[in-house]
This record gives sequence, structure tokens and C-alpha cells, in this order.
Amino acid sequence: MSSITLNDTSDEALLAQYIDGDIASFTVLYERHKGAMYRYLLRQVHDERLSEDLLQDIWSKIIMHSDGFVAKAKFSTWAYRIARNSLIDHFRHKRVQDSIIEQFDDTQIGIEQFEKTNELSFEVDNELQRMRQKKALKRCLEKLPPHLLEAFLLKEEGNMSGQQISDIIDASYEAVKSRLRYAYQQLRTCLQLNLSINE
Repeated sequence: MSSITLNDTSDEALLAQYIDGDIASFTVLYERHKGAMYRYLLRQVHDERLSEDLLQDIWSKIIMHSDGFVAKAKFSTWAYRIARNSLIDHFRHKRVQDSIIEQFDDTQIGIEQFEKTNELSFEVDNELQRMRQKKALKRCLEKLPPHLLEAFLLKEEGNMSGQQISDIIDASYEAVKSRLRYAYQQLRTCLQLNLSINE
């Protein structure tokens, strides 16, 4: 199968082809998801080397358990559940959400993350303004309750739908929608307050 055809193939089909022995399919699947998953890990452990190690461990688990994947499921939901469980294992002596808040990397996320969702929008006039906005965003993210921050990260960094987040964190779809709604409301209010104070 050509690389062009593989690039147009769904995640689920790629995994099925890999299980049947097509190594190239797994390579495409890995390249498709490794960047977002790495950032998802980095923004929670705040350590590049550790994030890389966790990423490799997660993909090893994906390989190891690939034959247990249910074809009707969505690959990204299944893969991020493995990633989340790996984080829980890593932070087993701490609360995972507390670690997210304490170690969140303010250099890894910018205001553009919100602009693309159309949830929040601020004009970036110059580099100084951008730096001020990023600092404000960091402060506001730190104030989010852990359960809201987790849902926000899965949506923004993992590009997960509400239903996928529901499957990953074992919460109802309605609960996830509420968490995302409250997360954006709190971030919007906090950012508006912080940016207006600093003007």
C-alpha cells in the first residue's frame, strides 16, 4: 500500500493493518499522533525527558495490547486512555490533577489555543502583549479546579470530542460538557480580569 493511501486511511484501519503485519501502517499511525500525545504528557509532567520516556512506554503498551483493540471503538480514545492510565501510574503517590497544576508549563501554551476554539479571543499587538497574555493564561490555568483542567487539556491538546473525553475519564457525556463549559467560562472571566488590570 502506498504512503499516500496510508495517509488517507483511518486510525482504526491502520491499526488493523499493523496487526496483520503491515509495519508501515503503524509508522503512519505513530507519526500521526505522537506530537499531540507528547505535548499532552509534557504539559502534565513538565519534563521533556520524562515525557519522551512516557511516550515510548505508552506506544509500547499500544503495540502490546493492539490485538485487544475493539474495532468499533475509536483508536484515539483507546490510546489516550492508555496514556492517562500511564500518568496515573506515574503519579500513584500523588494526586494526578494536583501534579498537573503544580507542574504546568506556561511556555508550552499560548493564547492561540483559545483563538482556534472561538471561545476566547484577544488581539496580539506585539511581543510584549503576547508575553503578558501568556503569563495571564498561566495564572488562570493554575486557578482551574483539577477536574476542569483535565477535561480542558484532553480537548485542547488531545483534540478529543466530548464523548471521547467521557470514555477516557469515566464521566458521563453531560458531565464532560459541563466541565468544559465551566472551564471556558472561568478562563474567560479570569483572563479578562487579569488583562484589564495590567493595561
